[in-house]
Amino acid sequence: MARQTSFGMWVTTIGLTLAVGVLSRAALGERSVGDKPFSVDHDTDKLVPTELYVRTNPPGAEIIVDGEKRGTSPKLFEVEPGKHKLIVQLAGYGAKTKTVTIREGRIKRAILELQRWPEALNEEVLRGQAVEGVNKLANWGFEEGPSYQRWPSKTGVWSGNASKVVTAERGITPRSGSKMLRFDCTSWGSPGICPASQVSQIIDLSDRMDAVREGLVKVRASAYFNRVKEGENTDTRFRVVLFAYRGRIGDNFQNYENSRYMLMKTGPIDTDADLATWQRASTEMSVPRNADYLIVDLIADENISNETSGKEFDGHYVDDVSVTLENIDPSR
Repeated sequence: MARQTSFGMWVTTIGLTLAVGVLSRAALGERSVGDKPFSVDHDTDKLVPTELYVRTNPPGAEIIVDGEKRGTSPKLFEVEPGKHKLIVQLAGYGAKTKTVTIREGRIKRAILELQRWPEALNEEVLRGQAVEGVNKLANWGFEEGPSYQRWPSKTGVWSGNASKVVTAERGITPRSGSKMLRFDCTSWGSPGICPASQVSQIIDLSDRMDAVREGLVKVRASAYFNRVKEGENTDTRFRVVLFAYRGRIGDNFQNYENSRYMLMKTGPIDTDADLATWQRASTEMSVPRNADYLIVDLIADENISNETSGKEFDGHYVDDVSVTLENIDPSR
């Protein structure tokens, strides 16, 4: 009788556990999204798998976990317990990166809002990996955070000379969203002798390394600039510059400071004084086979008057920056 009671309690416990699991998934909304079921990819032999559920708005984004493609959102799939790097990307929207930590036997939800980016290259027909129109930059419209006054040393942030994320001011409205970046001076916090102010972001190529090593990747960069005019000495020139580097991103300070780049391409523009007009500068290049990462520089030049004291820039701004990686057709 004791054995029967124990067995009955054991069966009841399993039944309750399974019921709770089913209810938990139903509560999470993981059986369907709207009227459409999401795809499921896991080992059915495991009673309690460790899973990641990814949903994006809009749906249909490519899911990459630790460099491996796992389908499109929304999707529930099995992963190993621990920490993972999640990337979602969709043509016409900025890519999102998120680090997720999942405990064994649990389901982790990752709900990501994608931001539409300007000048989406949806009409481009690219061969190979489906990366058309995906902006590789974080915070491309300066809506999500500041620019840090230091050498670029990691991906996902803007850094460089003194600058400030601002809202509309001095008669200039951000090209999109509510914020833009203002160039303030040519050093970390005060006027300097350098005739240019720059902010930069690093782009890691590790998720495209096979195509890079085959020489099959092209990079395009663009940015929109605007400025005021306070007199004849107001500077007019901006640039967007691409650099390709070999080596570790962690060693970028030495590489950057000593100009150890493999290839550089620059796109300058001389701007007018129309406050309502944002003007686009762009450049592109084929990524060298041995490159490991890229840097995009946004630069305001002191091309009219190089001020070494006082105010260096009268009101110079950048917004809506994009960097896209595209596959080169080897048959051409």
